[in-house]
Amino acid sequence: PDNVWKLYISRANGTYNCFRCSNKGSWFDFKLNLGDLSDVMDVKAATRADGAATQEPAVPNQKIAQSYINDLGKHPDVITMLTGKGARQRHLSMDTIKLYEVGAATYSFPAAKDAPAGTPAWVDHECVIFPWINFDKNGRRMITRLKVRSITRKECMRLDPSGGKMGFFGWHTIPKDSKEIILTEGEFDAMAVYQATKRPAISLPNGCNSLPITLLPLLERFDKIYLWLDDDIPGQEGARKFAEKLGIKRCFLVHTKQGDPNGPKDANDALIAGKDLVDILNKASPLAHSQITSFATFRDEVERELREPDTVSGVKSAQFPKLDALIRGHRRGELTVVTGSTGAGKTTFLTQLSLDYCKQGVRTLWG
Repeated sequence: PDNVWKLYISRANGTYNCFRCSNKGSWFDFKLNLGDLSDVMDVKAATRADGAATQEPAVPNQKIAQSYINDLGKHPDVITMLTGKGARQRHLSMDTIKLYEVGAATYSFPAAKDAPAGTPAWVDHECVIFPWINFDKNGRRMITRLKVRSITRKECMRLDPSGGKMGFFGWHTIPKDSKEIILTEGEFDAMAVYQATKRPAISLPNGCNSLPITLLPLLERFDKIYLWLDDDIPGQEGARKFAEKLGIKRCFLVHTKQGDPNGPKDANDALIAGKDLVDILNKASPLAHSQITSFATFRDEVERELREPDTVSGVKSAQFPKLDALIRGHRRGELTVVTGSTGAGKTTFLTQLSLDYCKQGVRTLWG
């Protein structure tokens, strides 16, 4: 995705979000991470240092964005992917699709690395459009951004326009008097949850690591927040992190697999498998105490790590594949000790490993 290498900073309040390393925080945190640079611009200033007015975050052309929604019927392949009952199809109803105002359009993406010789550098893709719709202070409806995703290559995804505001997919469907909300990892999951339960559901902007600080005020009015993220290690870790951010007492974690290691991973998979999503939702549980666990929870975590070892892998080396196979990369929070006799090559090895990580964009300290 084209936003993986981007760092977003809000001009309104200075909050930042890095999609590469999942680091986020306030303007103070950002300056602190950079060494508290004294010459950093004050984001609260109304003008730049040269006197020019600052620009508001970009929004899509409203007529064009609305045309993508209106023209969904002109893209039968997209409709088939959304409503079909076959493999790689989503089992969604047209009523649900219309409620969430899903659209379709043709976008160009770079050709795949393994594309046949002679393939153009950019290739057109039929794409499903997920609009982020909100309302201004006067209650006027506005499409603030579009999430574009190819129906044939999942990795072909972008947020349009670049540099725009972050938002929730489905926010416009939430009743004003609603006191509970379901937060899912993906757009298909949000629509699946609503279709099966008729409970208000929205999706995160960009997966299980994406809950920008600028969106937190929108969730303040809810007494209950159900976190229905993917039932895998990254998804459940994200759910726990979000619960701590949103308030543990009002957050409930949904476990799609219901203890079955071969069960559906997410809400849309559960819908496709014919599972009872109302029953799954009703079995949501509050976040467990960080220092207290049960044997069942511990057993499930160990089993998940054994079944899905790649999900707990750390930063891997491009130069030492045997090292990757041995320790599965360096994980956050772990300390790796390298020992050996004098002249065995410890310094040479670690120097090369540091350069390896630097080339991957991993922050590396060498001294």
